[in-house]
Amino acid sequence: MYCLLFILVFLFSGWPESVLADTVATRLNTVVVEASRPPADHVDTDYQTGHVSVISHESFDSDVSTVADVLRKQSGLQVRQSGGLGSFSTLSVRGSTSAQVNVYLDGVLINDAHGGSVDLSQFVLSVIDRIEIYRGAVPVQLGMGGIGGAINIRTKKAGAENVRQLILGGGSFRSRKVGLSASGHLGETRYMGALELLESDNNFELVNDNQTPDNPRDDRLEKRNNADFTQAHGLLTLSRPLSDRWTAQLIMQHNEKSKSVPEVMNLASSRPSLESEYSSLKARFEHEFNAQQNLVYSAYFSRKWTRYDDQQSRVGLSANLEETTTNNVGAGIVSLNSWSQHLMTASLNVSQENFHDEDILRNASGRFTRQSAILGLQDEWLSHSGVWMLNAGVRLVSIDDEALILKRDISDRHLNWSIGALLMVNDSVQIKANVSRDIRIPTLYELYGDRGFSIGNEELQPESALNAEFGLSLDSTDYTTSLTYFQRRLEDAILVIYDSRAIGQAENVSKARIAGVEWEHAWQATSFWKLDAQLTYQDSEDRSGARAFQGNSLAGVFKKQALLGSEWGVADLRLRLEYHYQDDGFYDRSAVAGMPTQKRMDATFGWYGTRTAIEMQLLNLGDQRIEDFNRYPGPGRHVFFTYKQQF
Repeated sequence: MYCLLFILVFLFSGWPESVLADTVATRLNTVVVEASRPPADHVDTDYQTGHVSVISHESFDSDVSTVADVLRKQSGLQVRQSGGLGSFSTLSVRGSTSAQVNVYLDGVLINDAHGGSVDLSQFVLSVIDRIEIYRGAVPVQLGMGGIGGAINIRTKKAGAENVRQLILGGGSFRSRKVGLSASGHLGETRYMGALELLESDNNFELVNDNQTPDNPRDDRLEKRNNADFTQAHGLLTLSRPLSDRWTAQLIMQHNEKSKSVPEVMNLASSRPSLESEYSSLKARFEHEFNAQQNLVYSAYFSRKWTRYDDQQSRVGLSANLEETTTNNVGAGIVSLNSWSQHLMTASLNVSQENFHDEDILRNASGRFTRQSAILGLQDEWLSHSGVWMLNAGVRLVSIDDEALILKRDISDRHLNWSIGALLMVNDSVQIKANVSRDIRIPTLYELYGDRGFSIGNEELQPESALNAEFGLSLDSTDYTTSLTYFQRRLEDAILVIYDSRAIGQAENVSKARIAGVEWEHAWQATSFWKLDAQLTYQDSEDRSGARAFQGNSLAGVFKKQALLGSEWGVADLRLRLEYHYQDDGFYDRSAVAGMPTQKRMDATFGWYGTRTAIEMQLLNLGDQRIEDFNRYPGPGRHVFFTYKQQF
């Protein structure tokens, strides 16, 4: 313990000036060259030892869609969606479960301690600046790592220039979008404000098989019932320098969503609904301690509230009227130190999450608290020649749970690590390799159960995985290409086992191996024609002790995935065609119920001027019947129009 305290104090303190040989400014005769140092919590995504992708807002902010729709276009990522626009959407990365993927909003983890998974449809696009995708090891600046990597959603920053923007969109199934944003400065204070309203009736046509898929005679074509939603999101960011060495930032967000929940039989009389609100406040302070060290201090608070109403008992096993509230408060500090050829990062994040569940129909409630502390240490070493970069990181994770109603406490400590290397062969070729050990802490739902619907298991051990990847990338004037091999060995995987009463209990019952290849390629064939492709092949194997499942593919994961794109551009006009393909997957662990092959062609045509853009999206041109979740079909052919104007 004393060694850890010594390391922490040493890394968060300033280095002695005699040790700091490198200087930020170099004088050449009468010329001074100055390099601005990035904030301590900044991650340079161009120089990571794992496969990292960044999606900029220019490629999506005018789309009538959500973050889930943007991520489904990336290699190694698969989105499962329970219907059309705005429906519940979860993410799998390289065959992971959705709970194994950590999702961050401006660096703050939003996977709640109770349920674990994140609904990606809750994030609208107008307020987002970029989306960072970490498929393997996660940098310590983000705090907790993840078996399935991480998604970091960064909202738009306060700007120095006065910019106003309006986005109007609409299309099939009475879908509507309105986005407003403004950025600028008042004196030394920079600001960014954004609002977006997104809604849809989602009354697309579907084939109702009357729950008899083997008897097509009773199938009928009808409109989707009870799938409408309305969602609003607001963002305000303020930034101001306090001195030559201090800068303060404040990020405030609020999201509201009201959604009807469709059921399998598509009954018009069905009225289940889900209402949710999410609010967050983050204060952030950048401190340039000296030329070789800077720090970032942060404090945050978030509140998530949901109300689920299924008093008709149309979706679940019984009638339900439930409200949940999750309050999360935390603070963190990140220190970045440069010393000789080393760039050393230390991070400490502490948080407390309080979860309250109220079952109104049964007059029952539950209260749980989880306290966590994560200490991360990372060293990036760059060779004198600038050819090699080595990366080593370690995380110490401390978890303390308290179930107030059950009067039970659980405490646990864990160690994660990662090692990576980057070889820059020349200006065009990079070779990357990375190995990490990651864990997922069991959720409160898995540990303590849920009012008779599931039984808690306090003996659960964290899921753990050994992740490895090896990649090669080439970047030239006309094309970029990358090839990555990855492998994951999963231990103590948590599965929910159901008894004859349909009551589940989470257990550590499974081992698994997942291996695959990701290929990404973009080629500027001519000045007006571009081709791109993304191919993923991943093979999974259940290695559990249950003979009935040994050797089977993991449930809910497609083995084959591809995206092929072709884009033409002349002056301000652009036409893009995309072909999406997914195949060879199973709904169940027994590998009996196969998921339907997905084939979809999309087209986007638009005029993109300096301040004005008009765009039309034609989606699912082949009018394919697509299911992401079993028996929850998506829309057929549909169209969206958007108009974007800057002032």
